[in-house]
Amino acid sequence: MSKNAIVYGNGESRKEWDLSKKFNDTTTWGCNRIFSEGVQLDNLVCVDYIRQHEVYKSGYAFKNKCWFLDWHIQENIDLLESSTNSSELIDLLKQGVPEEYIFENERNGSDRVVIKGKLPKLKWTDPDLEKYKSSSKIMRDAGLYITWLQDDMVNDITSFRGRNAGGTAMWLACEQGAENVYMMGFDLSIPDKPLSHLYPEFADNPHGFDCINWQTQNKKVFKKFPKVNFYWVTKTVEEQLLVDQFDVCKNVTFLTYKDLDIWK
Repeated sequence: MSKNAIVYGNGESRKEWDLSKKFNDTTTWGCNRIFSEGVQLDNLVCVDYIRQHEVYKSGYAFKNKCWFLDWHIQENIDLLESSTNSSELIDLLKQGVPEEYIFENERNGSDRVVIKGKLPKLKWTDPDLEKYKSSSKIMRDAGLYITWLQDDMVNDITSFRGRNAGGTAMWLACEQGAENVYMMGFDLSIPDKPLSHLYPEFADNPHGFDCINWQTQNKKVFKKFPKVNFYWVTKTVEEQLLVDQFDVCKNVTFLTYKDLDIWK
């Protein structure tokens, strides 16, 4: 197992780092849409079903190791449907859902599927649905996501229940024996401040938000693995948000990208 791990978050400060760098005895972990940058990673972590479906549909998971939360596979789907008609089970799930909110990849003869999604806070038939289509509170994550499976390299995450891809990636890296974990692009956010995110179109709120869950989950990882050294790498320590929230974590050190001189 590698002694060192780099976990890439998607905060804007990550642009300070050359992702193409290769190092000995180091395992790399990325989160969510970093896969679209064409970066060679050892592991990709996705905890929400929208990103999971996007990654899988792209074909990335066929050649690259991925870790998906709640990746519950329905096996032998044709046998489950044999008492009715082929694919009737899937058709029943689609009933009443507007076509634009159904996301499905090519089946290609597969009888294995992962089905996820949720209803909006309004009914699909509500006349105000169109009005609230762009509202993150009303329509966030709404839709039916049907992912037909082929031979892939996806692992189901079972040991950590966090909803934070970065914190989950850190947990997995520690489980696999990392002694030093370098966190890049973990910029966090607070209300009324612009959200530092490389993919703002996919973030919940471009104007910033209270990321208390991120703080809590990161602290949980730091506490669970007290013998692991966590190096939180940021553009400038002075500008890093919420540094004081982690003073109690004695195994966490804040560094800058310029100061980082790990493998010379």
